[in-house]
Amino acid sequence: MEKNKTTNQGDLRDYYAELQIIDKHIQELQKQIQVLDEQTMELAYVHQCIDDMKNMKKDNKTLVPLSNGIFMEAEIKDTKSLFVNVGANVVLKKSVDDAAGMIADQSVDLTKFRDNLDSAMKNLVNKAMEIESKIKKLRPDLNRGE
Repeated sequence: MEKNKTTNQGDLRDYYAELQIIDKHIQELQKQIQVLDEQTMELAYVHQCIDDMKNMKKDNKTLVPLSNGIFMEAEIKDTKSLFVNVGANVVLKKSVDDAAGMIADQSVDLTKFRDNLDSAMKNLVNKAMEIESKIKKLRPDLNRGE
């Protein structure tokens, strides 16, 4: 009987350790999902700004951000194109529609990635529930509160 009790205690320690690891993974996935949600909201804002630009007229004045909370006044000279950083400090002139399409594509990619993270998190939650069930079988006294 003592050997079975020792085995159960070892199993319980392993299960609790595994639960802690799963919990840390879930917390990390939640943080990543939150960042993706923020990026998705930012992309939606950029897309709206691009759509608004389509309605602007040449020589309209606007405020252009230089830094967080610092703006300068500028005149719109071209309402048909934007300059887009495509990486490695390379900036290309793109039509407003092409820029909007790029933003839409990025948004779709973020949504797919978020869905993958959400699915991974659900799998971890299910695994945690399985481990909790095993713990309850080894520790019937934990079931009394239900």
